[in-house]
Amino acid sequence: MNFINTEKTKSPAYTNLLAKEKSLYLLGHSHNPVDWFPWCDEAFAQAKSMDKPVLLSIGYSSCHWCHVMEKESFEDLATAEMLNKEFISIKVDREERPDVDQIYMKALQEIGQTGGWPLNMFLTPDRLPITGGTYFPPKPLHGRPSFIQILSSISQAWREPEERKKLFQAATKIHELLLQREEITKSTETLPLPSETELRKTAKELQNCYDPYKGGFLFNGPNKFPPSMQILFLLSLYQNHPDKDSNDNPFLEMASNTLDSMKRGGIYDQLGGGLSRYSTDHNWTVPHFEKMLYDNALFAWALVECFRITKKECFRDWCLDIFSYIQNEMTSPEGAFYSAQDADSDGKEGSYYVWSIDEIEAILEKGDFSVDERKDIRQFWSIRAQGHFEGGLNILHEPLARNQFLKSSGYSEKEWESLLVRAKSSLMAERKKRKPPLCDDKILCSWNALMISALSQASRAFGIPELHQRAARALDFLWKNLYQEEGKGHLLRRYREGESRFEGGLSDYAALGCAFLDLYRADFNPSHMQKASILAEEIQKRFSHDSGVFYESPQEAFDTKELIMRSVDSYDGVLPSGNSLSARLFYTLSLYGINMQENYQRARKIFQYFTKRMNSNGISHCFLLYVYSFFMKEQQQIAIVTSKDRTEDPILDWVQKELSGESAIAFTSQEKLSIASGHIPLLYGKDMDIPKQGTEENLSTAAYICKNLVCAKPVYSLEDLCSLVQK
Repeated sequence: MNFINTEKTKSPAYTNLLAKEKSLYLLGHSHNPVDWFPWCDEAFAQAKSMDKPVLLSIGYSSCHWCHVMEKESFEDLATAEMLNKEFISIKVDREERPDVDQIYMKALQEIGQTGGWPLNMFLTPDRLPITGGTYFPPKPLHGRPSFIQILSSISQAWREPEERKKLFQAATKIHELLLQREEITKSTETLPLPSETELRKTAKELQNCYDPYKGGFLFNGPNKFPPSMQILFLLSLYQNHPDKDSNDNPFLEMASNTLDSMKRGGIYDQLGGGLSRYSTDHNWTVPHFEKMLYDNALFAWALVECFRITKKECFRDWCLDIFSYIQNEMTSPEGAFYSAQDADSDGKEGSYYVWSIDEIEAILEKGDFSVDERKDIRQFWSIRAQGHFEGGLNILHEPLARNQFLKSSGYSEKEWESLLVRAKSSLMAERKKRKPPLCDDKILCSWNALMISALSQASRAFGIPELHQRAARALDFLWKNLYQEEGKGHLLRRYREGESRFEGGLSDYAALGCAFLDLYRADFNPSHMQKASILAEEIQKRFSHDSGVFYESPQEAFDTKELIMRSVDSYDGVLPSGNSLSARLFYTLSLYGINMQENYQRARKIFQYFTKRMNSNGISHCFLLYVYSFFMKEQQQIAIVTSKDRTEDPILDWVQKELSGESAIAFTSQEKLSIASGHIPLLYGKDMDIPKQGTEENLSTAAYICKNLVCAKPVYSLEDLCSLVQK
């Protein structure tokens, strides 16, 4: 399969089957001397016919340690020779195939190892996991065997009948344990739903591991991950379930302090914008520099909700800074969003982002900053001779809150902002001369959907139509390129360079459905609601189990034996789980009266099935708890009808900016009422005569407050509406 190019050209010496793929991660390994296959039936058929074990290696393009292991092992000729002789080797991009990654990550954890990437698992030709690990060094290190030693051990055991028997026994045992973990109890009707006490218990657990000095939560060892879903949960609890017995509600402070500390930290790119994957220290100073689309979407969403509650402009400005970064660095010409930016540049992690003190000083001096100004800028960003990173380099961050710095330095806010804009411009101009990190330009359905939801939520809260216009453009691209209507409607997961591929999972369907809901609440196009309903029905048809919960992968993947199991997941890790997103989709549709009883019960069954998990491990189910906190509250529904077709209305403006992002708000004009109510039952029957005010400039609006589609008499003034909402 691999061939050596003997011609004297610049063509690569080796090429394997990954050269036919679209994934940047796979293409990056296409010229390894290893005979890589992509994940396909042919690879396993060849393993069976040649009687070889399989090496399954899973990673992604912006993974630092994936790059390290490639250079150390997969580009090494001796390692490649052993792999090609003794194994069938398969490479998988975990972002394209999260279903494959999830199964074998669970298998790794089943044998007692900590998960991570690269994930290297050894399989039988029937795809059963034997053993594995994450990063393997090229030589023995800190008590860990080298990759060559691991390969030798597996290949030798495979050749000896008794040892091979043990390998198959181990694989069968792991598979059985995986299946046992996924067993689903059909009856959940006797389980009580989580109480408000249980929600507060999870909030208390978060409070117990909260860092009051730097924000965030201390439950990931030395690292801190962006806790955006935990923040959304705390804010929903603050809004929906205030503590009647105490005036001291810490949830808002925990959320706002964490957002503030992250934005000022090195985890946030102070020049170009955008949040990195995680911080390697508790001060948010030294990040793992890769930037993921979903982290930035969830961070922006949390900022929107914090702004809704506090009305502090800083949260709005920070959110807009994220959207500016996404527009500048992560948006395709068609308006959809790329998946990630690499941690490495020029083979070094973070080299694009870090500075020596001499570099900073020279750039600022060239930019005509005075000695005192340069000193203040260095103090503001904590720039020092010893640095904070390898080689004495500095990561720009703000150790002091802005008001503290201004107080100590003597600048007015306007003066400092003007100086900072100049400094950023000078540094950015210099940074652009460096080799930028690789941008993984594949377009992933669920990740794009989360950013669309964030843009739509922000458009409502900030009153900026341009944001939901960006969301609409991206959503239109996804629908046209990833939703396949021929024959039977189904959703694909990934688009790149004109190719749409890979069967969508539960998270793709549910996140896209939620994106349509969020965009509807921003622009009130009833076709968005229709598409959200279509996706909800596809979820019920393709992913459901008799218990009422939903598998992560469709039935077809299991029927064709492409996957050795189907998982049911509720864990809200770095992304909301498919079941959490589905609960949000079903419940919100029910609020609008769309298949009201069916969708309400679908959401309820998800909450009911996962009651034990939410009660016992709420911190790992924070997005599900976020949705559930609104479900418990029994949300009001608001239908607004205007006498003329218009988008600017004081009642609508107040509702959009003041009420929660999860509120069920329907809006239309009398002229479009018949069409809109055909898609949205909440609007049905709202055709009462609106009192005429006499002039075109003073048009009337009727607002209806409803519960379970039973509505009070309409009100025609903002004052009356506010009074009703408060009651």
